[in-house]
Amino acid sequence: MPTNRLFALLCLFSTFIIYFEWGTDQQEFLIEMEGEVLLKSFEQPKSVLHPLIIFPLIGQLLLVYIAIYPQARRILPILALSLFGILVFFVLLAGVSGGNTKMILFALPFVFLSSWWLIKRKKQT
Repeated sequence: MPTNRLFALLCLFSTFIIYFEWGTDQQEFLIEMEGEVLLKSFEQPKSVLHPLIIFPLIGQLLLVYIAIYPQARRILPILALSLFGILVFFVLLAGVSGGNTKMILFALPFVFLSSWWLIKRKKQT
């Protein structure tokens, strides 16, 4: 099913542009933060063992797996989107509560693509 591969890749790429902003002059995209976390994991492996780091990372790895093997089990896209969706939920919550439109806007592509994928999958069954 090529649509699984396409949606997995689109959702994966949309995770990289999620934007974080905190404090007065601190901001980063998720892909920058992931690079720092991966480098830090070699120096201090225990410091990266947090659910908000591990679950989204597992979700992204599952999206890579689905992109490579689009005929994967039917539960994997739901699991991948749910695991990464935890982080997106907190980004949206922080954006809404802080009035930060950049954080909200950069998280919306993942929300729309994952919702569209799940709706499309539901119609196929």
